[in-house]
Amino acid sequence: MGVMEEILQELRLLREEVKNASTDPKTEQKLISVKEAKEMLGVSKATIYELIKQDRIPHLMIGDRKLLPKRELIEWISKEASDTQDFEERMKVVG
Repeated sequence: MGVMEEILQELRLLREEVKNASTDPKTEQKLISVKEAKEMLGVSKATIYELIKQDRIPHLMIGDRKLLPKRELIEWISKEASDTQDFEERMKVVG
């Protein structure tokens, strides 16, 4: 299975989480670290930081820390993956 197929499989699982998360108040309030976000997305920390820098991904700045609201991140992933034909292009970070 190629990298893209693995990402798409992960996105399918995350879509299911979106359905479940919408009723879970703990998920709505949870903030995750860049490290956790990179694991969810299967990309590098550098990619997460670049997505934040480009304001392409939901995030909060608390002091110098960059945190991502888990529920919003899951919804963002679902939205980005809704059109799988050009998903790879949209995930490409332009440096």
